[in-house]
Amino acid sequence: MEERNMNKADIKPKRILLVEDNHLNQLIMSRLLKKMDIEVVESNSGKEALKHAIQEKYYMIFICVFIPIDVGCETTENIRDLSLINKDIPIIDVSSNNDGSLNDEIFKCGITDIISKPFVEEELIALFNKYPEKSTSDEFRVFNSKAFESFYSDDKLKKEIISIFMSEKVSDLDRINMAFDSNDKNNIYETIHYMKGSFSYLKADNILELTQKILDLLKDNKLNDALLLKDLFINKYESLNEELNIYSSKFN
Repeated sequence: MEERNMNKADIKPKRILLVEDNHLNQLIMSRLLKKMDIEVVESNSGKEALKHAIQEKYYMIFICVFIPIDVGCETTENIRDLSLINKDIPIIDVSSNNDGSLNDEIFKCGITDIISKPFVEEELIALFNKYPEKSTSDEFRVFNSKAFESFYSDDKLKKEIISIFMSEKVSDLDRINMAFDSNDKNNIYETIHYMKGSFSYLKADNILELTQKILDLLKDNKLNDALLLKDLFINKYESLNEELNIYSSKFN
């Protein structure tokens, strides 16, 4: 069966991060995307865009690499490096440089594709067809219940492990907040490393990956980058507790 191309009616709401420091360009692009029933989160700078990319999942990121190019490239590279939830999504350069002279440099930054402005709705539809949205039904769950059940066969032990972990939530959150707020690299490292063992036993793969990322940044003396991941780490920790609470109800 021949695959039918996407038209306006086929487009399901998508969440796009739009990074553009020119307010007129931002307004025009945002209006067009919203007209297509796409949720748009607007950002005026690379620093602000990175915060959005770390905290929230997006279908695609539109960025004007020339803001200037070194800032646009740095932002793209930082998103690829620091945003675990958006590191593999399409990042599209919205370019006014139509001669292609800087394309090699742009793609080295981690840009997926280029669309020239001003663009029209049909060009966006073609772009969405080229990069269909991936299913994320279980991809970003913090707790890997299948791995947990495969590793532990004793229901009593599983219940006890979860119970002990959840009983320490308040003290753990206090410890995590105090460590990050201290801005002390060693303090943060010790606290996060302490938590890593618990996440490993729980098979909490998602937050375990984030934990290792923070530890690696601290080892490389990138304290400021590690601090950017504080809110995401706490959100995932709280999500893990919520998921464990739901999962543990099966033992009641």
